[in-house]
Amino acid sequence: MTAAAVTKRSLTEDDATRIVTEVAKTCPKIPALITQHTRCGKPQCRCAAGHLHGPYHYLRWREGRFHRRRYVRLLDVPVVQAILEQRRTDRDEARQDEQRALQTWRQLTRIAQDAEARIRHHQEEP
Repeated sequence: MTAAAVTKRSLTEDDATRIVTEVAKTCPKIPALITQHTRCGKPQCRCAAGHLHGPYHYLRWREGRFHRRRYVRLLDVPVVQAILEQRRTDRDEARQDEQRALQTWRQLTRIAQDAEARIRHHQEEP
């Protein structure tokens, strides 16, 4: 790998935070914040005895058929958790608003049907 490729791949802390929070805010579906512990595969490593490396935090989401994953730095975990919690709260409130609107629509429909039935009944009377 060339020196240009190394500098191109490394992000500043602000860039890494911005990217992760952008993903957390703009994914069409709310991503999941996953914590993982891993084995490195080296035979003499502590993870071979069961003391795994980590915890590592990731945002996971789907884009069509593809599963995506983005690493979240330990310092960014509380910020990302707050964003995801806010999105869940907003989604739940929107669902409740939709349910209330649908319920109101159904009540209005029933009222209109009852009124039409009464009008028809009065028109049929001699």
